[in-house]
Amino acid sequence: EFLTNSETGHVSRQGILASGVSAGMLAAFAGTPCDVVKSRIQARNSTYTNGALDCAKRLYREGGVGAFFRGALPRMAVQGPLYGIALLSFEIQTQYLSR
Repeated sequence: EFLTNSETGHVSRQGILASGVSAGMLAAFAGTPCDVVKSRIQARNSTYTNGALDCAKRLYREGGVGAFFRGALPRMAVQGPLYGIALLSFEIQTQYLSR
């Protein structure tokens, strides 16, 4: 099967990579609303100067729920593979060092 090595029953390298990519994409998606609020506050000449809660309220009024997820797909496209590669690298190093 794709996710496990049929001989040993361990998770395959492809499975580890796929798990890391999936986890990275999910984490990026879940963290996007906070990142959008932070970015709006930190932007040069920002009109969002009364804190994070006020910024979130204004964002919702101006653009609805979708405003909190602007840029989610590019973040997911970058962070997913990064998490996958990091997890696979960790697992390979762990296997190598445990011999």
